[in-house]
Order: sequence, then structure tokens, then C-alpha cells
Amino acid sequence: MELLFVVLFANIATVYPLDVSHSLISDFFEVKNTYALNLLLCSKKEAVQTVEYFLVNHREKLFTVNGQYGIEKDILTSITGHHYKVGIFLDLNCKENQKIFNLVSRLGFFNTSHTFLIYSDHVSDTLHRAVLDSTADLTMVNSENTFYHIQRSRGDYDINTVRLGTWKPNTVLKLKRVPTVRSLDGTTITSTMFITQDIYHTNDYERFLSELQNHTYIEGEDLPNRFGYELNLHIAKWYNYSIFLITADRWGLKLPNGSLSGALGQVERKEVNTTMGAARYMIERLNVVDPVITTHEFWFMFIFIQPRILGTYKSLFLPLSLGVWISLVLLIIVASITLFIMLKYEKSKDLKHKENISACFLQLIGIFSQQGLTIEVFNLSSRLLCLFLLLMGTIVVILYNGETTNALLSTAPTPIKNIDDLVKSDIKMALVDAFYFTNIQVRNSFVPKKIYEKIDKHMTKTYSLQEGLEMIKQNVAFCTEYFWIYVAIDKYFDEELKCKLSYILPMPSLLVTQYVVKHSHLRELYNEAIIWMKENGLSHYGQVRWFPQKPKCTLKQGFIFVRLESVTIAIAIYFIGLILSIIIFLGELRIKRNRARVRNIVHRDKLRNGKIQWMI
Repeated sequence: MELLFVVLFANIATVYPLDVSHSLISDFFEVKNTYALNLLLCSKKEAVQTVEYFLVNHREKLFTVNGQYGIEKDILTSITGHHYKVGIFLDLNCKENQKIFNLVSRLGFFNTSHTFLIYSDHVSDTLHRAVLDSTADLTMVNSENTFYHIQRSRGDYDINTVRLGTWKPNTVLKLKRVPTVRSLDGTTITSTMFITQDIYHTNDYERFLSELQNHTYIEGEDLPNRFGYELNLHIAKWYNYSIFLITADRWGLKLPNGSLSGALGQVERKEVNTTMGAARYMIERLNVVDPVITTHEFWFMFIFIQPRILGTYKSLFLPLSLGVWISLVLLIIVASITLFIMLKYEKSKDLKHKENISACFLQLIGIFSQQGLTIEVFNLSSRLLCLFLLLMGTIVVILYNGETTNALLSTAPTPIKNIDDLVKSDIKMALVDAFYFTNIQVRNSFVPKKIYEKIDKHMTKTYSLQEGLEMIKQNVAFCTEYFWIYVAIDKYFDEELKCKLSYILPMPSLLVTQYVVKHSHLRELYNEAIIWMKENGLSHYGQVRWFPQKPKCTLKQGFIFVRLESVTIAIAIYFIGLILSIIIFLGELRIKRNRARVRNIVHRDKLRNGKIQWMI
């Protein structure tokens, strides 16, 4: 390890001799397996001697020696922000170090990230006022070189001292192992919970607590609170305390005066010790209350029926790109005109339709689609034109059929793969009528702008879960919490519809936590317990027990057949042609009758005129 040391000197009026040995300090932190040290001494002379000792005997240690006062900010910087454990020695024989001790106590540095060794001959008022809890690693050594472990179960309890052993020069230091006591001695911790759904009998406290943990009671509702309550029951059992639970009307928003409302406001005012449930990390909250580590995460998702590409009339056009289709149409038109010109100047008189442009167009369509010739051509130029168009059509048809076969044998493509595709699509989007969507300020704080801008164009309100299920069936993308929609889909959708659904996350998953009073001893206790539950699978078991899994598509695919929708365009073309041919046929009949009538009139006139002339 690289050597890093900083010596900070200052002239002070009074010099306090350091009675404790440098070897004692070094041996203690060796036993504690702590090699990054901050030594806060009371005089310039002590600082120099300490630096000399560590440079000569312990160059492998990373240490900082402070002998200057009025530098609390620098000291706090040196003992925080590290991923490794930091050892801190404090000589409490001077008032300056007593001030630093009080400062680190108020800021909650007596935790598992620091190992403290303090030098004092007795448990002073300074120690009694320290903010300690069962996770503090604090040891006191006196002038007789005797070590005492100092601990208290919670902030308002008396300090407990346990003799660990005595240090002697030139001997191996052995300290008594103190069993870690994780007990709050049956005290009551008051927690608050924001009930997002009015499903409990909160006026009957015992019934309310029973309903919270009854998995069969209104299954699938208010799952974050139920899961959070179960976690807190495990923590309470581990630390030996009881829970008194109250409710709040909301999580808590920042008020104009800077304070918070709702459940977090109760924590801020110290009306309760902690929140319970799933609260988001927010900057305005972190300034007034402390979060514990993440308890779990949850996410919102848009659920919709993926628009089908294959099995519809659109699939007829998909094997070839738009550019290829346009090129083919232009080529057929140009070839039809060219063939018409060639036939017009054909010397053979056997061609009945040589000057009919529509017949030429049908000729080229028949050649291109591999259906043969409708007009027999004789001259070499016309035959070459038809031959090469036939070759081109053969290649295009082979490619078209090959791509179609590949599509049938492959997994059906999904046109909407992410939230950007969904926003750009023609599918309308809607939100569930939960607080985080009905409150515009909250919604806009975590929903991406591109999403709510599209929603605001088509939707004027939010919708209930039942309304959302019907909207999904009508090709609307509906957004809600995953555990709500999973239960509803399993309950109300058939297997065929489940297999058609797509799930897209509109934003990253939200990490949620619970909050405690600022600088509370409970924060470290909760962190330790939550980590332990995650490491041992207890937290995962609770999530599996309470939160539903994604619905599975269990529909067995039978014989794949062509649906009526697939041939819609073919039927439509047929009916268009049929109707047009009937209309033209009726028109031709009318024209033919008119011509016949005219011919009859002319014929009668001729007969009449001939009869008159004969009579004359």
C-alpha cells in the first residue's frame, strides 16, 4: 500500500502529554484489522512523535496525524467518503478533541464504517451525550492501558461498558470478544404508512394488522405496503422491539415553508420514528429525513397488443421494400408503353389488339406474374422485350416467395420493441388513475416528457384498472404498476389474448426505501438488517410471496392456417374489379342500345325516304 500521511501542526496554549503508547494504538488497530488511520492528538509535539513512530515502524499503514484545531471540516473530509473501514484515535484530554467528538457523534459517524479508539481515564459526560447504538465500534483506553468496549442499545439508554483487556509492552494484545447484542429491549417503534388503497378496516387496529398480513384478503392489492410491513416484522423480531403503526394521507410533498407533508412530515417532526412501505428517493426528502438502503424496486409498464404484421393483408407487401414496389410499377408502365409502340408498327395484320394500350398492360402484368401471354407477338423486338421481362419477373417472384417462406418459418417480428417505437406508433397511450399519475407535479417528475406529451394529446384523464383492461383489448397501451396488471391479466384475459400482449418499460425501475428521523440510530440498524435479509434470501422470499409473476402464455399452437384477414386484399381487389366490370358492362349495354336506336331511326328514315321516292 502506498504511504500517504499529512501532518497538520498548530501552536496551542496548553500542551497535554500523550500518556498512551504509540505501540498500544498500533496494536489495537492491528487486532481490529483496520489499516487506514486518523489520529487526532492534542499537541504539536505529540503529532511529530507519532509521525516519526509510524514512519519508522509502520510504513505499510495509511495514516493521517492531526495536531491542529479549528479544522473540523478537513478532519471530517479525511474520515468520510471511503469504501474501506477507517480507524480513528481521539485523545479526549483536550477540549478541542472533545468538540470534534461531539461533532462526529451528531453526524452519526459511530457506525460500522468506523472503528473508534478514545483515550480517557473515565466515562465522561462527553461519552454519555454521544449518539451511540448497537452498531457502534467504540473502545476507550485509560492511562492504565486498559480497554473498555462502550455501547448502548439505543439513544436514550445508559452506556454499557465491558472490560476487554490490558495492553502490556512487548506482548501480543488480546482483547475479549464482546458478543454483539442486537436488542432494543422490547421498546416500541412508531411507524407511519401511506395507505394507497382504501381496503383496510383502519378503525379496528388489530383487524387492520391482521389484514395487512393476510395473503388471501383482497389478493393483489396494496402489495408494497404489505411487503414492507412483513420486512419490518422481521427486523422487529431480530432487534427485539414492537411496532406501533399509524397511517398518513400521503407520502409527503415539499411545502412552501420547506417542510414536508404527509408521512415524511411526521418523520421530520419526530412524531414517528420511521416510515413503512415503498417511498422514492427524492432530493427534497434527503435534506430533512434519512433513507435506509433500498428495500426493493418496482416498475411501471405499458401493456398492449402488438400490431400484427404477418397474417394480415400487409404481409403481401412486406417481402419487398417500398422502393422495389415503386420500381416494378414504373418498369411495367414503361414496358407497356414500349410494347404498345412496337405492336403499333408491327407489319403483321394478324394481331387483333396491337394498338390497345390496356391489352399491352395486361400482357406485361401476365408476364411479370408468371401467368403467360395474353397477346401473341411475332416480331423479334417484342419477343425480346417479353423474354427479358419474364426473366426479371422470375427472379423477383423467387425472391418474394423465398422471403415469405422465411417469414413463415421464423418467429413473428415485433414492430414495437421499446418505448421510443411505442411513442412513434399510432397506438394511443393511457395511464392508471393512481396518485403518481393523477398529480401532475409528481407525474412529470419521473415520467419522460415525450410520453406524457403524447398521452395529453389523446387522453384527458386517467383510468381505472378495469377500464384499462378494456382499453388494452381495443389496442390502447395502458400503463400501471406491474403487480396490479399481472394479477388482472391472469384473472380476466384468456390464454390466446395473453400470448398477444407485449410489455414495455417506459422508464428505469424505481428504487424505493423507507425513511427514519434525521441522524437516528435506527438507520444503521435497519441497514444491517435489510442487508442480512437480502443475503439470506428472506427479502427475496417475501417478494415472491407477495408480488405476482409475469403471466405466462400457455396456449399450444395448433395448425397454422390462413385467416380471412390475410386474403382481405385479394377479395377486395376481386370485388373492385367485379363492380367496375359490371358498371362498365352496363355502360356498354346502354351505349350499344343507344347506337342501335340511332341505327334503327336512321334505317326507318331511309326506308321512309325510299318509300316516298318510290311513290313519286
